[in-house]
Amino acid sequence: MRVPHIRFLLLHALGGVAVGLGATLLLVWLDVGRLGTLAAASPEGSIALALLGFGFSVTFGSAAIGAAIMGEAGQDEPGPPRARALFPPKVASAPAGFAAGFDHRSG
Repeated sequence: MRVPHIRFLLLHALGGVAVGLGATLLLVWLDVGRLGTLAAASPEGSIALALLGFGFSVTFGSAAIGAAIMGEAGQDEPGPPRARALFPPKVASAPAGFAAGFDHRSG
């Protein structure tokens, strides 16, 4: 039995996890906030980096799954995908000097 939805979610989750681990490695490698120096000097530095990597993996993995699910909305509707969201309808502009709820004629 094939379950395409599970595969879809797992692929996006793995992509997010990879981005999270990459962000962790980049922060350590660039020594942002002396993170790499502090981790190297501490005996528990590897545990701290593992927890940071895990937190980033969960965060970015969840964000990737959420973006993938929201990107699927309206895929079964005819026409170009997400055309309505990308190009909102034109609205007539108000006359110059007009503000909502403000009557310029009253003193």
